[in-house]
Amino acid sequence: MSDTDQTTQRPALRCVGSIYYREDGETFLEFEYATLDGTTTVLNIPRELTRVPHKIADILLKKNAKLGDDPISEVKAALTSKELRHRNATYRTGWHGSSFVYPTETFGELSQDLVYDRARQIDPALGLQKGTLKEWKAGLKRPCKYSDFLILAASLAPAGSILELIGETEGAVFHLHGKHSKMRLSDEKTKSSSGKTMTARVNASVIGSCKTSDLFTFAITERGLEEFCFSHNHLSVALDEEGRGAGAPTGSKVKLASLPYIVPSGRGTMRSRRATQDTSLQNLTWAVMGIATGEHPLDGNQVKRDEGAQVRTIGIPVASGRRGGIFNRVKVAPEKRAKVCAALAQSVENTIANHYGVAMPAFLAQIVPNKNDLSEPVRAMVSEFIELVGAKSSPWERRFAAKFGIVYAAAMLMAEYMVGPWTPARAKGALRRLYSKARTATASPVGTT
Repeated sequence: MSDTDQTTQRPALRCVGSIYYREDGETFLEFEYATLDGTTTVLNIPRELTRVPHKIADILLKKNAKLGDDPISEVKAALTSKELRHRNATYRTGWHGSSFVYPTETFGELSQDLVYDRARQIDPALGLQKGTLKEWKAGLKRPCKYSDFLILAASLAPAGSILELIGETEGAVFHLHGKHSKMRLSDEKTKSSSGKTMTARVNASVIGSCKTSDLFTFAITERGLEEFCFSHNHLSVALDEEGRGAGAPTGSKVKLASLPYIVPSGRGTMRSRRATQDTSLQNLTWAVMGIATGEHPLDGNQVKRDEGAQVRTIGIPVASGRRGGIFNRVKVAPEKRAKVCAALAQSVENTIANHYGVAMPAFLAQIVPNKNDLSEPVRAMVSEFIELVGAKSSPWERRFAAKFGIVYAAAMLMAEYMVGPWTPARAKGALRRLYSKARTATASPVGTT
């Protein structure tokens, strides 16, 4: 190697800058280094370890760093010549001022200054991308034509992002469940094929990978659910198969009765100052929209939910598979229905297996630059929906309808921005019908909450 090559060659170990974590209040130094297998990677090491270079050397060696015979000297040299790049980091998605942090990029004026830390992400599927928006839309266009539920599901993450625009911190969970009260025995045998899980996967496909194994279930601790919501702030969460978490003989599971007071509330358990000195036990806040699936309605005979719970976790009955399931707009003879719905379901499966995580970035690219100008139009669309369904008789009725109104506003914006595979008229009809289904299935309130 020539002297020129030697003088221009970058050192195998460099301290390329510092990174500050907003949630923890901690600063790390970013070390870039060559590994033994010939790749280059970056590792964050606590800033306080600069006083003990041998500990930094130990960490790097453990992480497969290619260091020489005197690794401590290499660390000291890297610290002496460290570059001045400084960035802020977060593991909370969503709005940070006028910018929006998404796992793949930050949109807005903080795009170069605030990064998302995937290493602390509880949901590894969030933000993963495959395929194109064009093909995602093309594959879901016909299924959405025949399913109001798919339009609701695909609009929830965008709905989560516009909560901030109208100053709303309380979200909602839409619980898709079987129709048990008047279900015939023949329908009971096919209730599991109604498409509820597939609907949850379409919701997940807007913001990331959406295999069935990617979905979270109710077999999750309350703290785990808090962290899940926190990492999906201003997006959406999907919880599938509530029966797996209810009444399990072992393990810590979130209780169904607690759901309305965790996910939509936007605030986890408040811990003491002493407890929060442990950075893994920080108090967490969020604002999300959600979807949950299960065979049983939450307004069952065993538990009488109060009015606040009814408006935060909204049950929507889904017909059995033999009656069309989620494809509630298929109008064909009963003997042909199964074949038509199966073809629509296969189209959904093929699409979301190969195209996912591409819709939300496209939506954010449109709303972030226009955040300040969108607040009033979004409020107007929510009010328009409340007026449309005639829900002005009481504060509770308005609040219940407003949850659908937020999703309606998101669906309308998705149509306007050509992100959603439906027209504004189609979105309006879909959300209106689902509101009617949910309101009919909800116990009438005796007062207001």
